[in-house]
Amino acid sequence: MNFRPLLKHQKKAFEYTKKCTHPALLMVMRSGKTLVVLRRLKADNVWEHGSLIVGPYCTLVNWKREIMLEGFPCSEIVELIGTRKERLNQLKKQGKFYLINKEGFLSLPEIRFRKWDNVIVDESTILKNPKSKISRFFTENFRNVKRRWILTGSFSSESYLDIFQQLRFLDQNIFPMRSYWDFRNKFFDNSGFYQWTLNTVGRISIPLRLSEKCCIIGKDDLDQKIRKVYTRRLIPGIKAMMKIYDTLQNEFILEVNNKIIDSSIFAIKAFTLMRRLCGGFIDTDFRFPCKTQEILSLLQNELQGQQVVIWCVFRAELHVIKNILTQNNILCGVIDGTFSQKERAQTINNFQNGLFQILIAIDSCFKYSLDFSCADFCIYYSSPTGLETRQQTEARIETIHKNGVKEIIDLQIEGTIDTSIYDSLMKKETRQELLKRIIRKEQKNDEKESY
Repeated sequence: MNFRPLLKHQKKAFEYTKKCTHPALLMVMRSGKTLVVLRRLKADNVWEHGSLIVGPYCTLVNWKREIMLEGFPCSEIVELIGTRKERLNQLKKQGKFYLINKEGFLSLPEIRFRKWDNVIVDESTILKNPKSKISRFFTENFRNVKRRWILTGSFSSESYLDIFQQLRFLDQNIFPMRSYWDFRNKFFDNSGFYQWTLNTVGRISIPLRLSEKCCIIGKDDLDQKIRKVYTRRLIPGIKAMMKIYDTLQNEFILEVNNKIIDSSIFAIKAFTLMRRLCGGFIDTDFRFPCKTQEILSLLQNELQGQQVVIWCVFRAELHVIKNILTQNNILCGVIDGTFSQKERAQTINNFQNGLFQILIAIDSCFKYSLDFSCADFCIYYSSPTGLETRQQTEARIETIHKNGVKEIIDLQIEGTIDTSIYDSLMKKETRQELLKRIIRKEQKNDEKESY
């Protein structure tokens, strides 16, 4: 018995899966791709060999929850986790759903030899790099599987180039080129600094082919109307901190009290050190509480009593925030990459059930699939540079089941790299474009000093 009726856009996706041998669900984030897949599998009612579900670790928590919501008992879910020996034993078990994290194939390559009814790659941008091990593994194997799936809500966040390898996993005839490089050379022009933009042929051919072969659901296709409000909190930097920052920015030297802590000839390394410094850290040593004081002020005043997700780029930031909130009697939960799947699920359930109001998370680990929509606010202590990661993390507090306003607050040290990253994301620039702009700025500064 189905307790959750499909929404209008989900019915459209479901009908598409009836006609397509190897479906590509390119559906906006938080639109219910998992539910569509499960309903299709139930309708097919083919359970001879089981379905392999591959995705980032955090997506598997959502898959397990969704499978059980659809009425399948926990005994029919096999989680391929643990040591290699444990995973091999689990692979021998009988079940309908086999869940494996995206790196799991490295310790359990035997999954390619087993017969499957379905192989489902969730957050399929994990396949976008044709040189990566995971892309080669899944593209070169599983060709005999009756039905292959890809699911993603951000297939072209960075570039349409990303879609080629994902679709190649499904069907090599969707774009019948011999390789990613042939695809790139035919449909894109090189605009410099490793940037490729669609040429005249690509602007026509790629969207047309995608519309023919994929199910594309955008925000305009949803009944739900969520309005996002962006707020910048510009925080003055402490004088001692800004002195260190200026030296790091102009000379690529991290100098504290006339002592050189670190230095580099590479702008990218200096960029990372500047980002850490904006978070209050000299390398991993916390020195400057500018942003933590702002967070404490927000949670004790405007956001008092609200459920809030706080996103961090660096793990050290997460634990400093937790310690400061705990010292001020503010209950919070944290999740980072060191947590087991069970610990993550428990922490997320506690947050969803209101046992604590503040959840602090690492953006790179928890940007996919998870439901934090109980919160109407998220704060970026530090913001990711990648457009896909930013969009995915923002989407965690959205839901297709209700309208409303979600507020996104960015903490930024005034006059630093924080503001450049924010401006870049609002312009929907790629990470490469951001770095290109920063490097050019540094080159101009060098030219002025030389003059």
